[in-house]
Amino acid sequence: MLCAGILIVTYLAAPWIHPGSRGDTIAIGLAWLALTLAFEFGFGRARGKPWAELLVDYDVFKGRIWVLVLITTAVAPSLAARARGLLPPHSPS
Repeated sequence: MLCAGILIVTYLAAPWIHPGSRGDTIAIGLAWLALTLAFEFGFGRARGKPWAELLVDYDVFKGRIWVLVLITTAVAPSLAARARGLLPPHSPS
């Protein structure tokens, strides 16, 4: 559900973000990913949690799917811009 929410909000915000190229959408997605990870690990460490506990949610072999949220966060700007027709099909980076 969180992945769907990210995609919906990004779709609605894409005209406001107004990416100029496919490269812009990639940069935006990577920036969102970096900010998400910085918040997650920074807040966790500030609360005194050990690295091992923070990394538990990344173990896909134990059924943890948080990585899907991070992937969605990274690709959402590109998908939304393409879906809204803000980028030509083969725009330069």
